[in-house]
Amino acid sequence: MTGTDAATVQPESPPLPPVSPELFFAAGAALAARAAQRAESRSQVDEILRRAIDQASALGKEAS
Repeated sequence: MTGTDAATVQPESPPLPPVSPELFFAAGAALAARAAQRAESRSQVDEILRRAIDQASALGKEAS
């Protein structure tokens, strides 16, 4: 058998969608919620949210 047999050829994956500021907001909110459930300190939860906002802001500036 060769590497071009139908069983070994994998279809090309579709391209990933572009990264958006909303992705960072959603991820940050999810991580902050998990941290809060684990009884992390308020400052740790705040830091997670701050970093998500910073990343989203930087991405938004790149897109402009």
